[in-house]
Amino acid sequence: MRAGFQNPTSEYHLLREAVNSFFLTLHEIIPCNTFFLAALSGESYLILSAWNSGEKLVEEGATLSLADMESLVNGRASHRMAFPIVLGKNRVFGQICALDRKRAFQRDDAHLLERMAELIGRLIEAEDRIKFDELTGVYRRKYAEALYYLLPSQAPKAVVFLDLDDFQRINDRYGRDTGDEVLREVGGMLREVTAPYGALAFRYAGDEFVIIIPNGVEETALQAVDQLLVRLSRPLRIGRALLQVSASIGVCLEADSLQDYIQRADAAMYQIKRGSKRGVLVYAG
Repeated sequence: MRAGFQNPTSEYHLLREAVNSFFLTLHEIIPCNTFFLAALSGESYLILSAWNSGEKLVEEGATLSLADMESLVNGRASHRMAFPIVLGKNRVFGQICALDRKRAFQRDDAHLLERMAELIGRLIEAEDRIKFDELTGVYRRKYAEALYYLLPSQAPKAVVFLDLDDFQRINDRYGRDTGDEVLREVGGMLREVTAPYGALAFRYAGDEFVIIIPNGVEETALQAVDQLLVRLSRPLRIGRALLQVSASIGVCLEADSLQDYIQRADAAMYQIKRGSKRGVLVYAG
């Protein structure tokens, strides 16, 4: 469904709650000190969930380099076993691991942890299907409020409202399958551009998208938008068609609620629509 994940600390909170329960049950069968779930994020691992029965060998929320993950057995424990969590199309999500200073893991231990890795992979795929738009890979609209309120309340935010220009013409001329491919490409662009900012992208309706940028000062928001416009300016080769796609974009930098942010960014976007299209406008109340 998606090439990667945007922000694993906010995306998989349901999974983390389930995994913590799994770890408690696992400990009754494999009485080791530590179990943890690590998500691969670029060139490092993020510890999504950690369970320690005694000594705190791994902490939830910690980030470990690839080298740190490999050296865990030497620096923090004498024994380690780990299994990859693999999703559809052989996408590696991360690892589930067990650590202990004294317990040497047995074949039955490894078999049980491997089965747990498979179960966690299925849970991740199920949560993806529930929370993410199947076509574009960005969040579904209904999760916007919940994820917005997970962000630090006092931190500045920015909300971007994006509407593709003349999208209906693409559907009318080339067919809905081509239109769907355009939306899929745009979803990929949104995920790629927003990831470095820890931003959250949503499919709002049809060819409309909303982006929430945490710590969204004006400079950061416009930088992200400029990068997106650069990507959109490149023609899309879809089948035999070479399509030029553009968007009208509104930005809101201050509001009291997510709904106010979206309404103001939407109003700014419509100012662009009523003009020449293909532009960006920051809302000024």
